[in-house]
Amino acid sequence: MRVVIGIGCLVAVLASTPARADDVDAAAKAFAQAQQTMLKGDPARAADLYELADHLAPSPAALRNAARARYAAGHLATAATLAAEMLTRDPSDADSRAVAEGILSKVTPHLGQLDIRCDPRCDIQLGERAASLDTREHHVIFVNPGAFTVVARFGDRGSARAQLAVRAGHAERLSLVPPARTALPAHVRSPDSKPAARGSHGIGRGWVLGTALVTAGLGAAAAYEGRLTLASRDEVRRLVAAGETADATARYNLGRDQQQRTNLLLGATAVAGVATLTCALLANWHGGAEHAALSVVPSRAGATVVFGGAF
Repeated sequence: MRVVIGIGCLVAVLASTPARADDVDAAAKAFAQAQQTMLKGDPARAADLYELADHLAPSPAALRNAARARYAAGHLATAATLAAEMLTRDPSDADSRAVAEGILSKVTPHLGQLDIRCDPRCDIQLGERAASLDTREHHVIFVNPGAFTVVARFGDRGSARAQLAVRAGHAERLSLVPPARTALPAHVRSPDSKPAARGSHGIGRGWVLGTALVTAGLGAAAAYEGRLTLASRDEVRRLVAAGETADATARYNLGRDQQQRTNLLLGATAVAGVATLTCALLANWHGGAEHAALSVVPSRAGATVVFGGAF
């Protein structure tokens, strides 16, 4: 259990590392490069840099300029999504409100709106493309009219899908929840297993060891992925400082994917840790016979045979 707890603490440290001062410096450099790129007539690249600056150190100015650049580049759905984010994130900022309302008044008649609520919070994909700005309970996403597969990802709790046909000038509201957990079926005794010993209680000690190993494995994977995420963040700052905007944008997108994998692994580690603790509390630590048992679990490929213990 000490190994599991140690790994869990390391993962928690990685997950809770605060933004450092050099994040603000890198954001300022990305913002300045975005301004120069905008003056050169490349609004799409400027939008990438403004969004990078806002990710490193969120600010109304970075988000506001990102929306303007997206609009100038003709990326109307993304511009509208960023405008809606301004109204949610910075409702008291007069400049942001003016820009957001100006963009939305021009583009919303030509776009569809997805108003998605998740319980608990989730990430949203449209098909295979990431569409949400971050993990949250409420998403407002603008799209070009058409048919979409909306995928809500709930970390270790799986994902939910919905098919939508979106029309211009209309809002589609959707509520998504993770799939229900399926209980395992009753155990099926192997032919040579013996009856349970009278007076013995609890589950087998092997279950404690097994779940502890799973927790340790997931924790190690989360720690490794977390280190990669932090390394990507440092590399983005270096590339921004060096003026390598294309590489900085590519590394930023890679870092977002790594962060999502880290979050998924953190959730799985937490679930496995709870399972380990539960098994430890219910384990038969006073000895007693442990007998083999089999359970058959239906799966898409046919069936899965699970080996366990009975007492």
